[in-house]
Amino acid sequence: ATTDEFTMVKARVTDESGIYDVTVNGISAEPSKEGVFQVKVPLMIGRNEIVIRAVDLHQNSVEKKFFVLRKLPSGKVAKGDTEELDLVFDSPKAAPRYFALIMGANDYADDAITDLDNPIQDATKLYTVLVNRYTFDPSNVIFLKNPTREQMINAMDWLTRKVTKYDNLLVFYAGHGFWDKETDFGYWIPTDSKSNSTANWLANSQIKDYVAAIKAKHTLVIADACFGGSIFRSRKAFEEGSQSVKKAFDAPSRKAMTSGNLTEVPDRSVFLEQLVDKLNNNTKSYVTAEELFAAIRNVVISSSPVTPMYGDIKDAGDQGGDFIFVLK
Repeated sequence: ATTDEFTMVKARVTDESGIYDVTVNGISAEPSKEGVFQVKVPLMIGRNEIVIRAVDLHQNSVEKKFFVLRKLPSGKVAKGDTEELDLVFDSPKAAPRYFALIMGANDYADDAITDLDNPIQDATKLYTVLVNRYTFDPSNVIFLKNPTREQMINAMDWLTRKVTKYDNLLVFYAGHGFWDKETDFGYWIPTDSKSNSTANWLANSQIKDYVAAIKAKHTLVIADACFGGSIFRSRKAFEEGSQSVKKAFDAPSRKAMTSGNLTEVPDRSVFLEQLVDKLNNNTKSYVTAEELFAAIRNVVISSSPVTPMYGDIKDAGDQGGDFIFVLK
């Protein structure tokens, strides 16, 4: 207990990757030469909750709470004196959660819509590499094979409730897509769609709305289907070069990577083959989505009739960061 108006809080924080920020009750703490973070915190009369939060360079965070009791002084209130509290803790190794929605559509109910051979197989390859080599817990991954529109919407509704601002989200779709030149609308085609009605088609604009609504720190949409270029915000690809991992983590991002733009993409996907190959053979602890795209773009263009695209999703909350794949 103390009668002082302030208390000096000290915290020694260690992490192998380095410390990004330490706050005490929202006040930034400054490090001393010895590496101890300290800050003077004001106290109210009574029980004061002190919350120390540390964030490392990978945006992992840890909090520790304790209480300081400030009593009414007997006589004049003492000013200027402080009580020093020494708190030592280590930041955790646990990474932010990685969620994924993976969808592959082969078999369509409407005979007028051609069935496909490879989307489920391709989606399975992506699922396998993500859960085996990267920090995607299977319990946080939804894998829909031959999804109906209702199943796709239900999955995105679940992600809207589940994903927090500290988490990351990857959405992958392989299957039929369609671009309507008359209306300038793009769609993903669920397996219960009809060729002569858009009622069960999933508009690119609705996908964008979900991306904006889901509270993830970073969201990456990978579409192995025709996907409208108008969904991207205009900018020159790689205009400023690949940013550092720290910068990429720092700012929220809403990115999309697609195998083509307004054209129908082939059933056999060189895009997906190259994507999975690079993820399987990557040896870097951290790789950004932009780096991954740069590694596959020229091979896809030279080996297939499509031109892949990568960029910020327009009006979805992108602030310049990037999605990071983290090896286990």
